Amino acid sequence: MYFIYDGRKIFYHVEGSGPVIIFLHGLGGNANNWFYQRKYFSEKWTVISIDLPGHGRSQGDEIDFKQYFDVVHSLVDHLKLKSIIVCGLSKGARIGIDLASYYPNLVSALIIINAFTHLEPKDRKKRIEVYDLLSLHDQGKTWANTLLREMGVADNETIVRGFHHSLRS
Repeated sequence: MYFIYDGRKIFYHVEGSGPVIIFLHGLGGNANNWFYQRKYFSEKWTVISIDLPGHGRSQGDEIDFKQYFDVVHSLVDHLKLKSIIVCGLSKGARIGIDLASYYPNLVSALIIINAFTHLEPKDRKKRIEVYDLLSLHDQGKTWANTLLREMGVADNETIVRGFHHSLRS
């Protein structure tokens, strides 16, 4: 399904019924990154996943990251939701933190995976160096391989294959 944010089509997926949990993927990901979690939780929950702007099936490459929490809030408004739990991975976790800080009465719980609220200067410099790899003209391959190595999963063929598949899509 799609909703419109600032003239851009944003893809989202809804399944199940019950309390609402929204899954937010990380940089280079999409809603399918949460396939197994969606399947598990949809037995007792309303599970929503979104392809963030410029990811997966969503338009909006030019939408600034600082607006992503507003994109998610617009989806929540579109679906007329009153209370949500947010589960975010990396970039998705940062969006969840922003959403919860701007709309504390909406977000009843926040699950943060692989994110931070503060980085020491040395760690921030290293993170920026990794993000700068995205400016290379290799479809994100160097960035992905560096990230997989830094996460200690470069030897796990299943994770590597899935990560690269997600990056391509």
